[in-house]
Amino acid sequence: MKNIKLHLFLSATILLLTGCSTVPYTQTEQTEHARTENGRLYQELAPSCVTAEEYNYLTGIWNSGQDSLALQIPLCKATSHLLRQNRKQSFTVIGLQGSAENDSDTSAKEKDEKPPKDHELHTYAGYTLCYRESYEQSEWVAYSLTRSQLEHKVTGRTNDFRADTLISTGSAKPADYKGSGFDRGHLAPAADMAWSLKSAHDSFLMSNMSPQAPSFNRVIWKLLEEAVRNWAQQYGTIYVVTGPVLEKESNEYQSIGESEVAVPEYFYKALLVFIPVYAENNSATGEIEAYHVQCAAFIVPNKGSGKDIYKFICSVDLAEERTGLDFFANLPDEVENLAESECGEIFLEP
Repeated sequence: MKNIKLHLFLSATILLLTGCSTVPYTQTEQTEHARTENGRLYQELAPSCVTAEEYNYLTGIWNSGQDSLALQIPLCKATSHLLRQNRKQSFTVIGLQGSAENDSDTSAKEKDEKPPKDHELHTYAGYTLCYRESYEQSEWVAYSLTRSQLEHKVTGRTNDFRADTLISTGSAKPADYKGSGFDRGHLAPAADMAWSLKSAHDSFLMSNMSPQAPSFNRVIWKLLEEAVRNWAQQYGTIYVVTGPVLEKESNEYQSIGESEVAVPEYFYKALLVFIPVYAENNSATGEIEAYHVQCAAFIVPNKGSGKDIYKFICSVDLAEERTGLDFFANLPDEVENLAESECGEIFLEP
């Protein structure tokens, strides 16, 4: 990387949590304002930056599958098993290279390892999740959300809540929530999935629901969901992992319905945004030299709150401690360690 002065691309548009905004700059105005008003030395950002090549690799992996994990997919028992079963050079991901073993080092027992119980991975239109049968809900739902998706809304809420037939043990059912006093709370919000009919319908599967207090779901959680969409609109793409904090055994939680759906006490969101960094001598052409990685998490109690969302912000490291998950593990280790140890400035209270 060149040791020259670079400018950080930061949008100047202020988006309020209420959904209102100032008159937005055009993309060109945003770019020019950011380059002139928000410039900083690259050497100040380098430890939490990825190169353009690394960025292209990280953002080029879109789906969890037999050969790779998308950036937003966290490491849990299920995804770690998936990686162990596909331990080949071409499957090694950035950030895991130091710990991944070669096929020759893999024991026969490990090669024949069965998938972990109570952790079931599924990918749908727009998002991926890991379902926990013992809690009758997903421990995480992961997706990326783009400005383009927000600007190409094709449908509203479908409200077709239904059991997820892909869950081998059977998912929770809409009837489990009836008369419980809890909302069927989305993990991947319906408003984030309105860019296609398929993704909108998939967002109403019960595997994407968790029992949420109405005063939580309809106020503070809604505000946080709106903030995520604002950040996606402002910065182009945001990577999201969200779910209940399942830090106790399932039988230690209150439960509802015939399926005994556990009622979480807290919910979280882990977020990541890439901010383009421009070389000073390339500002006219817009050539990007690197990307500044900014992360933050929110952990919010499942109850009403008169506080704003920024009272619940924390580092991704803290969210990992609470959830037992490893978020954004594909990032280069040095970048991940720094970015996840602090709250990115773009996520801080305006």
